[in-house]
Amino acid sequence: MVTTEEEFAPDYPREELFINKRPWQVVNFGRDTELRRSLFPPEAFEHPAKALLPMVREMARYLTEPGELVLDPFAGTGSQLISALDNRKVALIELEPYFLDIIHKTGAKWREEKREVTDVFIYQGDCRQVMQRLPQGSVDAAIFSPPYSTTMASTGIKETGAESDTGTGRYKTQEYTRSALNLSRLNPFFYTQAMDGVMKALFQVIKPGGRVCVISKDRREGDNRIMLSEAAINRAQRNGFKLDEWIKHLPPSTIAKASATIALRKYNKEVDVVLDEDLLVFRKPE
Repeated sequence: MVTTEEEFAPDYPREELFINKRPWQVVNFGRDTELRRSLFPPEAFEHPAKALLPMVREMARYLTEPGELVLDPFAGTGSQLISALDNRKVALIELEPYFLDIIHKTGAKWREEKREVTDVFIYQGDCRQVMQRLPQGSVDAAIFSPPYSTTMASTGIKETGAESDTGTGRYKTQEYTRSALNLSRLNPFFYTQAMDGVMKALFQVIKPGGRVCVISKDRREGDNRIMLSEAAINRAQRNGFKLDEWIKHLPPSTIAKASATIALRKYNKEVDVVLDEDLLVFRKPE
């Protein structure tokens, strides 16, 4: 297990930003468009909430040693697959068949290109149920962005033709929430209960001393910043995890920016969005 004495993403620049009147050293990974295009099929650009490839890669390097297992319970198009190129075992759980098909296409592409990868385990279904079938303490680390619909809901925009800077020009938001089990379809009360179930199941599969990175993004309502990170911290802690680190990074492209662009171009509505993302690192006590 990598110790916290090592610096996260040491090869990437930092910049100081004042966020909520507090100075933060924010990691800037830049764009991942060319890297994603070289590794993934074109369909991998269609998920509306893709994790930044250098960020998830560096986080897996930070939280695990070669040969250890990193889990993404909300895999999407499989961004965490990149860690299989770094001699990490990767477990992916995804609910939506459309995005699972993209993950399998990526695997086929890599086999055709004869890329060397470690073991990859792919599961379809509700991650709360899938994790109950995994051996307790079998996962060294988990890195994931919980499902959310708050950004698009807060703008009042539910547009499947959103322009992106990836060159595809389309987000598959209908595929993103097709299943009735998708947590982003739930109202806040049931969403909280469901995410508690996720963290409870996650606590069982993470080994003692193992760590979890929750990628969280605040949102705005008018002039107020809604601190979704605080809810994520409270949820993790009431299910047994301890907050280790709170890191911020600056994504170059987000669904929030896309929604704001749609709102301005099509509806002449200005929307203030949160640009930074939180990387909340928790530890399971030994």
